[in-house]
Amino acid sequence: MSISLKPGLVSVIMPSFNAAHTIQESVFSVLQQSYSDFELIICDDCSTDNTTNLINEFDDPRIKVLLNSENMGAAFSRNRAVSFARGQYLAFLDSDDTWSKNKLEVQVNHMISSGCPLTYGAYNVIDQSNKVVGRFTPREKIDFKQLCRTCEIGCLTVMINRAALIGDSFRFPSSPKEDYAAWISLIKNKNLEFVKYPGVLCNYRVGSKSLSSNKFKEIKKQYLVLRNSAELSMPKALICLMFYINFGIKKHLLSYRSKSCS
Repeated sequence: MSISLKPGLVSVIMPSFNAAHTIQESVFSVLQQSYSDFELIICDDCSTDNTTNLINEFDDPRIKVLLNSENMGAAFSRNRAVSFARGQYLAFLDSDDTWSKNKLEVQVNHMISSGCPLTYGAYNVIDQSNKVVGRFTPREKIDFKQLCRTCEIGCLTVMINRAALIGDSFRFPSSPKEDYAAWISLIKNKNLEFVKYPGVLCNYRVGSKSLSSNKFKEIKKQYLVLRNSAELSMPKALICLMFYINFGIKKHLLSYRSKSCS
């Protein structure tokens, strides 16, 4: 399905599944944006709690709700939402994370001024009571080589200018770590990089999704992405994996548990 992209419109993609405790806060953080030219496309993956009823309490024409007929996973839900997106820009927010009210405005303006079709940013780490327990600040720019060695791009911070880059063809691959694999695929074999926008305008919630309960499984997933999506040889993938492990230790032990978040 080919869709004519609307200039300036931001399509916010939100998958949901049993998110009754957080979905309204996440949706409200989108609706309160100072940049009002957006659509919020929520794809619910057969929630068994009160998630869809809570979504339907919002009376805003910018919200579009899609309901999967069976549980298909986050990648499928994101892709289904993307297939209905009309915006020049794509942005992503999970149903337990939130944005500051000027996030879209700052990011769109930065994309226009920088001319970069791929942007990302820093984010706070919050607990279930919205207390900031850490902060992650990535480097200013990330190219393919750096992306293979680290995983600094938070999905909730990303914005893609489809008109400048890929039209309406962007999709999340059927892969472990589908968001990371998607960023790899976007810049692989292209002279492109992600550019960081200013400020800390996103809040990533830990607890419900954890920081990863099984580190060995995460390492295996990382290796599979490096081999299959990045298409690295085994020796290069193993070298990148060593960088990734070292980076992960620093990220989670220092950034996520930082007591100095101001």
